[in-house]
Amino acid sequence: MPNANKRTFLRHVLPLLLLLCQNGRRLPMELVLPTVFTITYWMGSLKPSLPTFSPSLLIVLFNVLVSQGLRPAIGAILKDVIQAETLAAVIMFVF
Repeated sequence: MPNANKRTFLRHVLPLLLLLCQNGRRLPMELVLPTVFTITYWMGSLKPSLPTFSPSLLIVLFNVLVSQGLRPAIGAILKDVIQAETLAAVIMFVF
């Protein structure tokens, strides 16, 4: 019986660990690219003060993190790829 409990536990935990590892591997690159936004911010001659720039950078980084969470959620809800892509595009355009 302990073997069955261990297998059941691993069956539920391994996909979660895989998801965390995949997101953890991609997360630094996905946060570095929007941070390059700083160059665009300064080149656009927007208000060059830290209290003005920091919230805009945090909003961009927060949007990246939210979109990373939406990907598995939409994939779990909709099994049709075309419908999932359409819903993701609509959600991202709205926000």
